[in-house]
Amino acid sequence: MTFYHSYTHRFPIIHNSRGGCFLGGGFLVFTPKGGGGALFSVGFLLFLGGCFVPPRGGTPPIHNSQFTIPKLYFPAMTYIDISRTLSPATAVWTGDSPFVLQQKLRLADGDTVNLTTIHVSAHMGTHVDAPSHFAIDGHTMESAPLEVYWGPAQVVTVAKEVGPLFPADFANVELGRAPRLLVNSRHAERDHGHFYPDFVHPSPELADFLGQHGIILYGADAPSMDDSQSQTLPGHHAMLRNNIYIMEGLDLRLAPDGLYELSAFPLKIATGDGSPVRAVLRTL
Repeated sequence: MTFYHSYTHRFPIIHNSRGGCFLGGGFLVFTPKGGGGALFSVGFLLFLGGCFVPPRGGTPPIHNSQFTIPKLYFPAMTYIDISRTLSPATAVWTGDSPFVLQQKLRLADGDTVNLTTIHVSAHMGTHVDAPSHFAIDGHTMESAPLEVYWGPAQVVTVAKEVGPLFPADFANVELGRAPRLLVNSRHAERDHGHFYPDFVHPSPELADFLGQHGIILYGADAPSMDDSQSQTLPGHHAMLRNNIYIMEGLDLRLAPDGLYELSAFPLKIATGDGSPVRAVLRTL
């Protein structure tokens, strides 16, 4: 099924009792999509004009000396929420702090507003890692480059569900179509209220391979870039070495493989080592 948005614009007109004409114009700008590269824009002037004759016995469609042109229709965009819901029932990494929402004021109790305080781990649910999470000299969350978290993204489903991923696991994928890679291993199909320590994670070889293909963001439906028992975190460090930023805990169940526009900005947390995000895909 196809849906449409509509756009209506009003143009000044010159008219009299027998009819009138209208003329409008604008400057359209086109900017190529991409990530990490130089941008340029091109534009041109667009004029739209025409004349009308009022119906017999009627008057021109005048509204404050303006003429309403017919609606222009454009295909609607679809938005897909790929974030996990945060609640006390949402699983956290073993030993991490659970989500708590504390009610401080209540309208039902006669207070002026409802007011809550939340306690949440920076690495709960759908979140991003700052390099300072695992690298002693890594930058913190408030200095994260925002352009990484907004732009073209490619969703890819892998066959493997547990263990390290290698370049061979993407042999049939045309990488480089978008600089942000979101990997679906169907981990989000499991119970979100339980932490599962077995999941796929990128190997250092894959990180090097993706770096060669211009990837700047690696998003996973799994909770980590490394095995849950790892103490050295080679996957995390390989991503950093290749200037690839990390997003974990995605829910890609409603996002078929393909190209999208991603928006997943982190919070601006001073000295933060990570941040929950509201990750959303828009169809192209």
